[in-house]
Amino acid sequence: MRLSLERAPAGPYAAAGRFRLRAGAGCLDGDAVRAERDAVPCAGGVRRVAVCRVRRAAVHLRLGGCDPGSGAVRGAELVAAATGELHPRPAAVSGADPVERACLSAGCRAVCAHAALGYRSLDTAAGRQLTDANRSRPPAPVPPPRPADRRCAGAFGLALAGRLAYLSLFKTDEYTLLAEDNRVALRLIPPSRAVIYDRTGKPLALNRNAFRLTMIPEEAGDIDAALDRLAAIYPVTDEERLRIKRAAARQASFQPVEIAADLDWDAFSAISVRLPELPGIQPVQLFTRSYPEGAAFAHLLGYIGPPSEAQVEAADDPVFRAPGFAVGKGGIEQSLETRLRGTAGVAKVEVNARGRIIRDLERIDGKIPPPLTLTIDRDLQRFVQDRLAGESASVIVFDAPTGEILALAAVPGFDPNSFIGGISTAEWRALTGDERHPLLNKPVQGQYPPGSTFKMAVALAALEAGVPPEDSVVCTGRYQLGSHTFHCWRRRGHGRVDMASGIYSSCDTYFYATGRRIGADAIAAMARKLGLGETFDLPIPSQKSGLVPDAAWKRRRYNAAWQTGDTVNYAIGQGYLLTTPLQLGVMVARLASGLALQPHLVRDEARPPPAPLDLNPGHLAFVRNAMADVVNRGGGTARAARLQGGILMAGKTGTAQVRRITMAERRAGVRRNEDLPWKQRDHALFVCFAPVDQPRYACAVIVDHGGSGSKAAAPVARDIMNFLFARDSAALADAQAPDAPDAPESPL
Repeated sequence: MRLSLERAPAGPYAAAGRFRLRAGAGCLDGDAVRAERDAVPCAGGVRRVAVCRVRRAAVHLRLGGCDPGSGAVRGAELVAAATGELHPRPAAVSGADPVERACLSAGCRAVCAHAALGYRSLDTAAGRQLTDANRSRPPAPVPPPRPADRRCAGAFGLALAGRLAYLSLFKTDEYTLLAEDNRVALRLIPPSRAVIYDRTGKPLALNRNAFRLTMIPEEAGDIDAALDRLAAIYPVTDEERLRIKRAAARQASFQPVEIAADLDWDAFSAISVRLPELPGIQPVQLFTRSYPEGAAFAHLLGYIGPPSEAQVEAADDPVFRAPGFAVGKGGIEQSLETRLRGTAGVAKVEVNARGRIIRDLERIDGKIPPPLTLTIDRDLQRFVQDRLAGESASVIVFDAPTGEILALAAVPGFDPNSFIGGISTAEWRALTGDERHPLLNKPVQGQYPPGSTFKMAVALAALEAGVPPEDSVVCTGRYQLGSHTFHCWRRRGHGRVDMASGIYSSCDTYFYATGRRIGADAIAAMARKLGLGETFDLPIPSQKSGLVPDAAWKRRRYNAAWQTGDTVNYAIGQGYLLTTPLQLGVMVARLASGLALQPHLVRDEARPPPAPLDLNPGHLAFVRNAMADVVNRGGGTARAARLQGGILMAGKTGTAQVRRITMAERRAGVRRNEDLPWKQRDHALFVCFAPVDQPRYACAVIVDHGGSGSKAAAPVARDIMNFLFARDSAALADAQAPDAPDAPESPL
């Protein structure tokens, strides 16, 4: 608004320079404002005082042609100085009329106007006379409100009442909900996981009550003192104490810090009883995973644990950040994560302004997926685990007609329950420092030269290539290729050997000559047809594919040509060739069934029936009979592995060399495996199926650095087969036993 100060008409105070203050042209709000007060003496008369809105909501007081010592200027200066709002500006020259400006903020506008209208300089008699006169004047009467003003006020009141009624009647629920949102929070409850059963309904992975111990630093006060009080009931190591203090420093003081993730009941109850003595300590009950079979199924099932930061970022799911949430780590728990993980629950809690939970209001539990049933036989897996105790070994057992995996075991193992609550540093170092690699899932991740167990593949490749099985070679214990000599495992040789005797006596010389005759590419093609060099659609992470080499592979890998010496080594399962125990199990199951079986672990999965192997059935029968001679004929390398009860088993031993034997050592005598350091001993292998006429089970055994396959691996397979057939016989006897006769009726 722009206010103009002009000379007033003559009156009682004309001598004192009376003026009128009114709204001038260009007012921003256009309001008519008039006010009269005693004027301020001015030598040149009052020309104009302009009070305007300007940038920064300031008022400009303009006095033209006034004496700098006059009351008007003095009054403006006093007011401005008192309020700290005086900002001198450069004087502008307009003819002979100097202009002085004083810039005052909007807060000083009324004070400045009052100063300009009512105060006179106290240095003059006129100023004192005007001040005294103003004090003696009676206050001006307050005019009554005009009708238009009353109508406006009434309309405003009615509008306000109407709005209030509208909000009360129609918006109550909406604003109640908004108010609830300010004090009610939703907390995600980590989902439970599906129970895992074996093929007979025995539990392998369960959900159980767990007891967690936490601390609220805000309530505990001194963390060290709180942990010292707790130590009388539940000791905390220095390492754990440091972890707790670091976690407390990274988050709000009212947020819980985990002390222990899995307390036993005795510790939980003891702490709960003495809670009054333990301020800030909170025992919490929740659900977690339990593996009742422990190490027997550790590699197969895996375990659960907190998600990594990379998993949290990739998932972009708030449940991944919920306290207590866990994901699968290794094994089936990892591979079937989405199948096993349920839906998260929700807890509605009351919180204060800082987010601290005051009380629970409501809880909605999540959904647990249906159970998962595996093809695994728990009792068989237990037996295998116990049979291999003390070894570093792996075993896989198949249902030969279907390809279902009945056992997949590796020793040594680890207890997956230890990883749920967080494994200790000492235990972790013990596992990672063990040369037998207890954390390695050997059946699918271990890669070994198959040794002589590969000779069936070479024999089939030869038969398919047209090599007559009666063709023979003379084994003297040596096979000369140029200037290089290849040795048979039997130093004095086997004499004349054909294909069948070459298999059951495992003559290296026969297969040196046969492999050289058919070539590496034919051997590689047959190996792939039997399942070597392949990964399978199984819910097990990190499967290794092994290596089935050929000339093209060597050219790519080494930029070198395939040599005849490579083929000679290839033919006895050595050289570049690598296989996993799972692949060897698939190979022997396909040989037994004549089908291109695909291994599987989950029951009731829809899958197409396996197609027949694209091999001559007569050739398959020939190889099966030769494998039966390995176990059941005199001179067979596994004759000590015969089964009980007259059941015939077919098999093949293998020994995979892991060190190079020099010519000097051969001349002096090759050292026995028993005399070598454990890591330099040969791997022991055995593959088999039984019964010979109608194969029911197929099995592959590898004992790391076990030495001879006939001494270390074949007896394990024998005991596994005896266990299976003894159990089957007992089940058959029970099924065939006549029902007990009904008790005779009482004559009474």
